[in-house]
Amino acid sequence: DDALIDIDAWNDCPDEATESEVAGMPAFFGLDLSTTTDISSACFVVPHDGVLKAFWRFWMPEDLAHVRQQEDRVPYIEWSRQGYLTLTPGNVVDYGFIRGELLSLRENLKVVEVGFDPWNATHLSGELADDHGFAMVPVRQGFQAISDPTKRLLAIVAERKLDHGGNPVAKWMAANAVGKEDENGNIRPVKNRSRGRIDGIMALVMALYVMDRSEGLADWAEGGSLVIDL
Repeated sequence: DDALIDIDAWNDCPDEATESEVAGMPAFFGLDLSTTTDISSACFVVPHDGVLKAFWRFWMPEDLAHVRQQEDRVPYIEWSRQGYLTLTPGNVVDYGFIRGELLSLRENLKVVEVGFDPWNATHLSGELADDHGFAMVPVRQGFQAISDPTKRLLAIVAERKLDHGGNPVAKWMAANAVGKEDENGNIRPVKNRSRGRIDGIMALVMALYVMDRSEGLADWAEGGSLVIDL
């Protein structure tokens, strides 16, 4: 009853997004870095052909994958074989590996901005900004910053205008999210249980945050294309 995202609506959304079709287009990123022994996630979104195309990267320490799979009762190993989850070497998250993958993504996309949670990403975000020229935007996880992009996400899903590419990790995390509301009607995603992961949803919300704050956006929801002065 407390589910944040209507999973039936999520399942009804388009699931055909491919990264090749958005190559060279402006993209908005969200980066949710975990503690060193958990899942980290990046999501980038591209408004295109009247829908929001969403793509994810998930990372987990390889040495902990079997333990986490037993604890969370989800197929991390199979997801890694299918290419939805990257197992990084060792027993802690390799932030250098994540940095390298973001640099690789920038070769095929025009990265406009990257939203990130400053609580656990100060060092990596500094490297990305200072050493590689990424436009990094801190997105604090309280109601003030998170509520509007969360409501935008719910509207996009309800209208079946999110093309999530059928990513099973993102779907599992969407099902784990419940909504927490304050006295002013603001909402933000929280986990529905101690082992429920929502990193990919938080990364998506942060990507929407930076997308909505950017200037020059056309009304893509009505079938327009993204127009932004880079």
